Amino acid sequence: MTRAARPLVLSHRTNMGTMPENTLAGVDAAIRDGADGVEIDVRCTADRAVVLLHDDTLERTAGDARTLAHITSSELTAVRVTPTREHAVPEPVPTLEAVLERMAGHGTLVIEVKDEGIEDAIASVVRRIDAASRCWLWAFDPAVAAACREALPEVPVALLAAGTSPERYGYHEPIEAAAAASFAAVSLHHSLVDRAMVDAAHARGLRVYTWTVNEPGDIHRVAEAGVDAICGDFPRRIAEIVANR
Repeated sequence: MTRAARPLVLSHRTNMGTMPENTLAGVDAAIRDGADGVEIDVRCTADRAVVLLHDDTLERTAGDARTLAHITSSELTAVRVTPTREHAVPEPVPTLEAVLERMAGHGTLVIEVKDEGIEDAIASVVRRIDAASRCWLWAFDPAVAAACREALPEVPVALLAAGTSPERYGYHEPIEAAAAASFAAVSLHHSLVDRAMVDAAHARGLRVYTWTVNEPGDIHRVAEAGVDAICGDFPRRIAEIVANR
């Protein structure tokens, strides 16, 4: 597999280092910071609207203990994500459609699918906006990743993996699992990444992405290992380091 001249820079949870996570303000900040792509987390409301949210409840990000799956999209419009120190304005929970529209012309949108059974709802939004060519799909659960590929075969799918993923999801090793399922890539926690791992994945025809890489030493290390993309909370920091290598 031919390596890119430098790894792509992906901004984690829109721009978690400086903005409220999974918000349009975060998307705008990631674009300003020079990211090649923006990573988001998606779930569905009770009426099957696809929106941005990492956890299954709104408690951590909005101080609302309700579970998203029990809230309608209309009810969600009243919810606001808690401001950060750098960004004082409460932000609404955006829809996938709104983010795709905001991202048009600004790189790749990496959609991490947090729940099973929502792939058709995601596919409907992506196709309605004709955005398949500028999306990737990521999932930890191999069954969810496979369902995403079936729903959107024109979109590259990556298997996410952390140290406990093989035990949790019942496979032996992420590279073998991704290759056996004919996924396009693996997306590994940075602690799993070394040159041997990257070379093994490339030899199987897989691209290698890594997350959440925030410390300069780790950014240098994974870039030296030959990864294809680095996802972190501070995309400007990643971009500066990889540009100067």
